[in-house]
Amino acid sequence: NNSTPLGSILMFAYEQGDISPVVQNQTGNQYVLHSGLRNPWRFDIDSYDRLWIADVGQNCYEEVNLVPLMESANFGWSEREGEHRFYPNGFTNEDGTCNPDEDGSPLPAGMTDPVGFYPHENGNCSITGGFWMDWGPENLRDGYLYGDFCSGSLWVMREESGTWSEDYVGSTGGMIVGFGETSDGELLVFHWTGEVVVIG
Repeated sequence: NNSTPLGSILMFAYEQGDISPVVQNQTGNQYVLHSGLRNPWRFDIDSYDRLWIADVGQNCYEEVNLVPLMESANFGWSEREGEHRFYPNGFTNEDGTCNPDEDGSPLPAGMTDPVGFYPHENGNCSITGGFWMDWGPENLRDGYLYGDFCSGSLWVMREESGTWSEDYVGSTGGMIVGFGETSDGELLVFHWTGEVVVIG
């Protein structure tokens, strides 16, 4: 729904205390660049002018979304979670489970698929977005790094022959709330407890 700023990423120009729209929406809110997100938790712009968005799901799936920065997109919430239809009961099946309802009605057209998503399994519950890694440790280069708040797990997502896949990096042993970079190019992982983990 691009008529509301809720679940959207906005874009506007600011000059001398005034804001003005940049997006040329024919309908809806003139400041909405991307819509259909549930709870985007960190985003990054990579060296190819692409926008990486980590979107926190409700009960079943966490999403990694990718879109050219200036091309408006609808990511489908609350019609979908991950690649599956989302129901008013808060799950991806009308029976109240996360088993995808393959027999449900098809998803509406015009939605942008996530490049990756993962289920609430193995202690995972809430994605924390990171960085496009064109710096830092060699084993993380040329990919998008992200983690999970509950499990402390880290993954890096890379593209090969037009297909995106994620590789498990390891666990930081804490609840991940964000990432950072030192002046020396070391990767920092921030925990809910205030602990900072350095990955060199």
